Amino acid sequence: MTQYSLSRQVDIASLSRLINSSALRDQARLRAVSSEGAGAWLNVVPSKALNLVFEPREFTSLLRFWLGMPEFEAVCACPWCGVAQDRFGYHALTCKKTGLKVLRHNALREACLRHCELGGIEAEREAPGLFPGSSERPADVLLRASPALSKLKIPDFSGSQSVCLDFAVTHTLQTNYINRASVEAGAAAAGYEETVKDEKYSEECKKNGLKFVPMVMEVYGVWGQRASPVLKFIARAVANRKNLDEELATSYLHRTCSVVLQRHNAHALLRHRNPDAPAADGPLPQ
Repeated sequence: MTQYSLSRQVDIASLSRLINSSALRDQARLRAVSSEGAGAWLNVVPSKALNLVFEPREFTSLLRFWLGMPEFEAVCACPWCGVAQDRFGYHALTCKKTGLKVLRHNALREACLRHCELGGIEAEREAPGLFPGSSERPADVLLRASPALSKLKIPDFSGSQSVCLDFAVTHTLQTNYINRASVEAGAAAAGYEETVKDEKYSEECKKNGLKFVPMVMEVYGVWGQRASPVLKFIARAVANRKNLDEELATSYLHRTCSVVLQRHNAHALLRHRNPDAPAADGPLPQ
């Protein structure tokens, strides 16, 4: 056994003991933050040109969130909606009154679109008229039917249909999913795929000759399993078009999405601590 493999076994055993001795919310958090790819934002090489940077106050707030430390000194009223705001920032990341959830959602959509463009994939933002006679827009990003889509390894998908990508961010510690998330990483994303996104759009997309794929990310950075084939496809397209190593292109896509998510999380936490705080210097990743 190599030193690396031995060290890894020690780390796995230590994590298992820590999870088993923790409270329910920390069990779910620990499984999420230790999942593959969740901590990609921590490994990013800072780049102001690409907006892949964190301000000190953002990074400090995110570390508290990541480690399960209190974000606030005491339970207090939310400055935006007035409800009780917990110390650990759950409400701050789920509050609907600030519009910050919409900005976070849109930023992930834009990151996907930008990588589709880099990979030469025909993609359209918020395509209208997909359901005749309805104003519903099931596709935050629509991948138009093309021969290239046949390489998408989505179950029951031949490549002859356009693909509706519907983005969402859900909280790992949400009451509906926390019990499952405490024993299975990615359970909150899977639950949201099934009980929210599929129920809303899946059957109607099928009736209209479309393939529906929920692109769900948890607040700690875990992607739902349904998103995985799409992310791999986009990264492969970027690698082929830009003559890059596929592993490098995949890493860049995941790290970009991870920074986008966590910078928006940081802003939600900071704005709920002080709604009059000045905006962060430099643009957020889009």
